[in-house]
Formats: sequence, structure tokens, C-alpha cells
Amino acid sequence: MATLHAGGRSIGYIARETGRDRSTICREPKGNGRHGRHGACAAQGRADGRRRRCRPKRRLSGPALA
Repeated sequence: MATLHAGGRSIGYIARETGRDRSTICREPKGNGRHGRHGACAAQGRADGRRRRCRPKRRLSGPALA
């Protein structure tokens, strides 16, 4: 994404190439960027950190739920 954006490609073009919605592409630099800039490696590191902090989902069990 960062390479396409640096190459002057539009948000619509990036969305079509990556198979994502335009709104997702618009939000990416806001959520994972720093100081108005988007770095792919840093953004991936932050996303991985958030994923690790997520708790695993508990499975529901019991005779009433079976």
C-alpha cells in the first residue's frame, strides 16, 4: 500500500489492487500511521502487537448449550 501511494496511485486504485474497500484504505494511515505518515513495517508491528494482546475466545460448554 505504501509503495502504491508513494507512486501517486489513487485510493480507489489501491483498493482495487488489494481487494479491499476504499474506506479501509482511507483508515489505514490514520490507524497505523504516525505523525501523518504511514510506514508499512511499523504499521505491521503495531498490528501484530494488538493481535498478541487480544484474549483468546472462550468456548461455551455445558449440557444446556449442546
